[in-house]
Amino acid sequence: MRFGLSYRRTVVLWTGLLCAGLCASILGCRGKKAADKPVAEHSDAARDSAALAEKASVEIVAVCARQSYATASVGLIAGETGLQEDVFELRDPGSFKVVPYRLGATVRLETLLRQEAERTVRPAAQAECIRQFADHFKQLTDPLVDEALDEKKIDKTSFKDAEKEAQQERQIEEQPPEQP
Repeated sequence: MRFGLSYRRTVVLWTGLLCAGLCASILGCRGKKAADKPVAEHSDAARDSAALAEKASVEIVAVCARQSYATASVGLIAGETGLQEDVFELRDPGSFKVVPYRLGATVRLETLLRQEAERTVRPAAQAECIRQFADHFKQLTDPLVDEALDEKKIDKTSFKDAEKEAQQERQIEEQPPEQP
């Protein structure tokens, strides 16, 4: 009875292990490249957000020229999550594709709509429809912006408190020991 592997089985085993190692190294390299990709996409996010808001502003202005706010909002607003990641979703009137809007894009859209509503060349009904969209988006974004500001204040105060405590500890350590 033999307990060893035959030469042929050994070659097949080593070939399989070699192939598995090559596949793991290739997939590992691709994983590193995929991890680097979001950093490049993050820099483009601000430009995409501005372009998205401008496109939505043009669409809302065009729809408000034909419909009232009540009708236009039902047709355009697909959903409202109220989260910073996706404040709301707007339906594209041409393709009916639903596009999510983050907090930055929504605030920018609100600003653009307010500017459009203030133009004097628009009929009063269209300007009111645009203004109502801007007011609605303001209602969605104000709590999120306030929450973000509160988080920044909390972070700053806790950092300042920790800094004061560290400074007091340093002063105590620097004091010469009392001699009896």
